[in-house]
Amino acid sequence: MATRSRVRMCYRPRLGDGGSAGPARGLAVQMGYSRQWVVGTLRRFGYQREADEALRVLPDDIDRKQLVEFGDQYGISVDELINRMGGSP
Repeated sequence: MATRSRVRMCYRPRLGDGGSAGPARGLAVQMGYSRQWVVGTLRRFGYQREADEALRVLPDDIDRKQLVEFGDQYGISVDELINRMGGSP
């Protein structure tokens, strides 16, 4: 089953915060996409061969730049996938 959450959030403390991190005091940083989400999404839209390759070559966690580079190799637009899922880029 593919992971439903595509974006992971991480809180990093601001400088001078005394090392305390959290939603009220830190900055939210987008960490990326899970490989399982990418593979599941590709399979759902009929990209079986590309999903197999993603499973083979992508790390567990990837950022948007890596996702775009992977898609470019196979002529798959990340925006196209997001639109097909009913979201917006």
